[in-house]
Amino acid sequence: MFGLEVFLLIFLWSTQAQDVLTPSVDIIRELDKLRALERRMKAMEAEMAELKMMNEGLSRSLGIITKTITDQPKVAFSATLSNLQDGFKFLGPFQNTVTLVYENAFTNIGYAYDPQTEQPKVAFSASLSALEVGSMNIGPYQDQVTLVYQNAFTNIGSAYDPNTGIFTAPVRGVYYFSFVVFNPYNHLTGLSLMKNGQHVVSVSDNPPGLDTEDTASNAASLLLEKGDQARMGPPLQRVPGLLHLDVTEG
Repeated sequence: MFGLEVFLLIFLWSTQAQDVLTPSVDIIRELDKLRALERRMKAMEAEMAELKMMNEGLSRSLGIITKTITDQPKVAFSATLSNLQDGFKFLGPFQNTVTLVYENAFTNIGYAYDPQTEQPKVAFSASLSALEVGSMNIGPYQDQVTLVYQNAFTNIGSAYDPNTGIFTAPVRGVYYFSFVVFNPYNHLTGLSLMKNGQHVVSVSDNPPGLDTEDTASNAASLLLEKGDQARMGPPLQRVPGLLHLDVTEG
């Protein structure tokens, strides 16, 4: 009886030891699963970092595009050939190619549409006196005055007034002004271009005994708004001799 009990005890112990050494859960397999899961998590983290970089790049590009669109001028217009109160307007037929002018621009955002028939042509060239009159001695002046170029032998567009010596811009644009001073006499001379009463550029010439040149010239391109004025005047304490002015629209 004692021997049987010992046998049963030894058998029970071996069974429990086998359960410990060979558990029902495969530890090695589970560890492999955990390692695979860790590798996938690292791969996902790398992918998320790459997506974050791409998102930051797209955000910068979107900001640039938004700024570009915002900075673009707003342009829109709507117009009719005539005002509604004027009734219908009959046009044509035309023998040549013409531009239909929609005079009634009731919406013109950005002012890209010009309801005028065409941009006026502007150019003039003038001298202080006609050639048959000969040279003129003018000055000196204690105050600033406007030199009146009475002999306007070219005045396309009539923007220059030979009675006042003032050029008035008919439209907004860039205008090119050039002017020449001739001084064969024994005194100083000079000339200034003024825009809306403000000095722009000048030119001066010394008496013949101080240099070998009798003429001097200068020029400037000015952005003028409609109604801006340009005129010529002598610098203070200068004595202009025979002067010649030539101006064209740029």
